[in-house]
Amino acid sequence: MITYSNDSVSIIFTDINFLETYKLYNDTHDFYNFLNSIEFNKDYYKIKLSTKYDHSNNNKMLQKSVEYLNKITKDNYIQITNSIYDLINESIVNEYCKYLIEKIIQHENYSNEYIFILKKLCDNYNNHNELNIYINNLYDLIIKKNINNNDYEKLCNHNKILDNLVGYYRMIIQINSLGIYNDINKITIDIIEQIKKSDDDNQYKYLQCLMSIIKTDINMINKIDNDLSSFLKTKKNKFLLMDIFDLKN
Repeated sequence: MITYSNDSVSIIFTDINFLETYKLYNDTHDFYNFLNSIEFNKDYYKIKLSTKYDHSNNNKMLQKSVEYLNKITKDNYIQITNSIYDLINESIVNEYCKYLIEKIIQHENYSNEYIFILKKLCDNYNNHNELNIYINNLYDLIIKKNINNNDYEKLCNHNKILDNLVGYYRMIIQINSLGIYNDINKITIDIIEQIKKSDDDNQYKYLQCLMSIIKTDINMINKIDNDLSSFLKTKKNKFLLMDIFDLKN
């Protein structure tokens, strides 16, 4: 058993490395508590807002900010963003940004508007690191969460997981320029692996994601395996891969 004197303990508690490690522990603990608030139904995963702010002013502001997202259009998104910005504070910004990320994944039609809100909040609160941790862990949540043993519901879940995974990749590509996610190289490799093991329809979706990445960073084209074409069966997918390689010219 190790014992410490009062002086030794004081030194440890004021050491910068200890303080940083302890903060990381607290942040991680809070993050996993948030993950535990995510629930599934038979068709999709859905974020359930944490109840730790219940019956408080923060919770009211959080709920009101979420309601604004249901009213957003391509015409009013700036006004909606300003209204949300006035409600959000440092205590709830991370949870709200995580909810925004889920909306970007699931609702492509308004993803640009959601990203506009996300950028404004991230620029003001500088919470890029916290969201990067969340995004990395969200991938495991999407592909590993089980629902139940019913075969039909498993099939529904499998199809929705594929949709969410495509949405996840698309979200990564869209927010990459915001500096929130810092490993586009990893995602590129992962998409290529998904192409190899997917059916024709999903291959096309993943190839579209791959093309979007390479349009923003041509160097990612070097990650494509020489034999990738051999995993493609339809002419449509083979032609799309050819279009991707043509981006290099």
